[in-house]
Formats: sequence, C-alpha cells, structure tokens
Amino acid sequence: MIYSAIIGDIADSRKYAERKAIQEQFRHMIDKGNQIFADDIAANFALTLGDEFEVLLSNVSVSLKIVEFARKQMRPYELVVGIGIGEISTDIHPSFVSLADGPAFHRAREAVKQAKKSRSGTLLKADYAGTGLINSLAFFIESCEKKMTDNQFRVVALMEEFNNQKKVAEKLNVTQSTVSKALAAASYYEILMARTEIEKYLKNEFPV
Repeated sequence: MIYSAIIGDIADSRKYAERKAIQEQFRHMIDKGNQIFADDIAANFALTLGDEFEVLLSNVSVSLKIVEFARKQMRPYELVVGIGIGEISTDIHPSFVSLADGPAFHRAREAVKQAKKSRSGTLLKADYAGTGLINSLAFFIESCEKKMTDNQFRVVALMEEFNNQKKVAEKLNVTQSTVSKALAAASYYEILMARTEIEKYLKNEFPV
C-alpha cells in the first residue's frame, strides 16, 4: 500500500523566543487535525521534536489539504513541510507515528531538508510522474497566500467555511462587492483551481 508521510517544521524557529507558545499552538493544531482528518490518517499527528510534527496518511489525495490546514493553524509562524509518497516497511501504530518508517518517511525527510535549502514552503517527493507539476502548483498557492493581507485571509477563511459570498458579507457586515474584491485580490479562485487539480491528480494516481 502507498502512504503519504508528512513532516513539518517551523521555519527559522531559533529566532522565536516564545517556544512554549509555539508548542501549545502545535498541540492545538495536532488535536484538531486528528479529529478533522481521522478517516484519512494511518498514524496520528504528533510532535516528534520540539518544533516538528509528523503524520502518516492512508489517503494520499488529501496531502496538500492537510499541509494547508497545518499552515493556517500555525499562523503567523511559517512552516517548512516535506511530503513523501511511498511504502511503509514497518508495522503502523495509529497512535505512534514516530514508530513508522520506510520509503515514504525517507522521502519526506529528504524533502524537508531540500525545502529548507531552497527556501520553499512545501516540497513533495515521490517516484511518480507529475511530482514537479504538483510542487509548482503548491509553490504558486503558497506565494499567493504569503501576499494576503490579514483582511484578505479573514475573507478567504470565511469563504472556505460558507462557500457563499453573501453569507461572508453578512458575517463581516460589508457589501458583497467588498467580499468579491477581496477574494479577487487574494487570488482565491486561482488557488481553489490549483488545489482541485492537485487533489484530482493524487486521487487518480493513488486511489484509496
């Protein structure tokens, strides 16, 4: 069976003095992620080092969705994430991701190292065609998200929740036109298309 191993680390973590606060934010993200993505996870999210988390997925197609979830939960701290797709050569213990190992984790660790060197936010490694395209789309998404203002990020988050501009406008007490302009400035629909294409490709390549 093919799995997706994800390893995430805080970018430039040494520059932050509030290490305890970062770890608390990590724990909140991990608890929430284990609940939301329970059906897609083979071994739960866990803190494996002070500023690092790991998770093993049985559903490869949601890999980028989970990375984006982690990024949003960890704002304003930036993550460097490696995704490795491949087999697992050990037994899998759902509550102890650190005990799992194999090509998927080897690729994820190599991807994290390479991402740190290249200053990329997310890097995927897999022995399959299409990896370069996925990395390009992921880079595009992250580039757009880094340019978002706090207000645009808030509008996008609500749009992802309600999927309706009118409801977002009512929630923020602004006009629908204001919401539409914020979404356009944030490249919301371009990001949505890129996410859809990534998930579609992974779902076709690695059916559950």
